Amino acid sequence: MIPIRNIYYLLCYSWNRLAEGGLVDIDALPRQDLPNLLAQILVNGVNRLLRQGIDRTYQDRAEDSQNPRGKFDLSSSLKRGLLARDTLACVVSELDRDVLHNRILKATIHRLALSNDVDQRLRHELRILEKHLDEVSLISLRAEHFARVQLHRNNKIYRFLLNVSELCFFSLLADENSGEYRFRDFVRDEDRMRKVFQEFIFNFFRIEQHEFKVFSERLHWDTSYTDPAAALLLPDMITDVCLESPTRKIVIECKFSGNSLQENWGKLTARSEHLYQLFAYLKHLERRGGVNERCEGLLLYPTTKHNIDFVFDTQGHRVRVVTLDLRAEWSEIKTRLFTLLESLKEPALSAA
Repeated sequence: MIPIRNIYYLLCYSWNRLAEGGLVDIDALPRQDLPNLLAQILVNGVNRLLRQGIDRTYQDRAEDSQNPRGKFDLSSSLKRGLLARDTLACVVSELDRDVLHNRILKATIHRLALSNDVDQRLRHELRILEKHLDEVSLISLRAEHFARVQLHRNNKIYRFLLNVSELCFFSLLADENSGEYRFRDFVRDEDRMRKVFQEFIFNFFRIEQHEFKVFSERLHWDTSYTDPAAALLLPDMITDVCLESPTRKIVIECKFSGNSLQENWGKLTARSEHLYQLFAYLKHLERRGGVNERCEGLLLYPTTKHNIDFVFDTQGHRVRVVTLDLRAEWSEIKTRLFTLLESLKEPALSAA
């Protein structure tokens, strides 16, 4: 079981919002679980917004007036016969708090307040926050709302809170009979956690070290074909993380899988499909020459049933397969990641 403190740090790195890591006192949570963590983040974050003044943007509003202002809509005025009544149709731009990012926050607060997975004290605070957002419309939240939000430098605090809101959106399931919301186990969602794990590793190395340039790379298949449609059917080859210096390149593949080993005839071995994928990346890079010619591979898993750390050389490339224990103290996790940047010397194999 990954401690809630570590999940919080994983999310902060994954969302590239490390500065917000101090927004919540983990030890003060009423329960050490994800629903209460997310609720507390929103309580603290939205309270901060309210103290600073929640964001407002200019919104266009149509009005008919005998004291016209804003932009005149002469066409509409003529069609509707307003001029005979000494009235003009206008479009007025006014600062308004009822904007999409505030609507998303209010909708998320409303849903969390209806979840029995959240501590009663926090649900009470969420209901108070919802009342403070009385100028903001309560919308029926949909996935596409998050993609439509446009933020800028002056309201960047919203980005972290919207990340939290999006996680709540995909984790909260409505009970059609009671109208309550229940959290599904986010950590057991391998697809979503693999993305969080991958982005954590990417941003950790981007932020915490300066020896390597950190990027993800799209590779092109070294193949030929007579049918142009074949190119459309080939899957993308995109590395999770590449670390590159003038003398060295490491390709990291992150796999958040319940089983880092496979069993064949009673024998535990590394997952063949993961090794084949990583090796394909190394061989395609090799053809470029230079630092790519002898690039190294790192297959990285979170610790589940087995602790693994072994190295092998194949066709001019060194490959390391290793697990990272996300249940450890955070300082130990950081130290472990830094050691992976060192020379891939042969360690003892452990699979216990």
